[in-house]
Amino acid sequence: MASITGTVAQIKVAPRTVLAGNPTAATVVLIDQATNTKETFILWLHQVNEFVSPTLAIAEVSSLSLLRDALVNKLNVTIVTPSPTSNQIQSVAVPP
Repeated sequence: MASITGTVAQIKVAPRTVLAGNPTAATVVLIDQATNTKETFILWLHQVNEFVSPTLAIAEVSSLSLLRDALVNKLNVTIVTPSPTSNQIQSVAVPP
């Protein structure tokens, strides 16, 4: 596991477009507090025909809501990924 703390610079959500066959995705750009560099992370990426359990959907939308609040209020967030080289978000938290 790896974690990075910083401020949210951008959030992008791409909706499902079934006719075009495009996946739905949410990405987050974070400005690393330690290095002042921008890092892009994937909150979710689901194919059009992929089943997403209600529990997972709620967790993803809750994380998105927390990130949006952090962006609007200029709060630091900590993003945890499965490994130092992964850009897939495992969890999101607002440090105390």
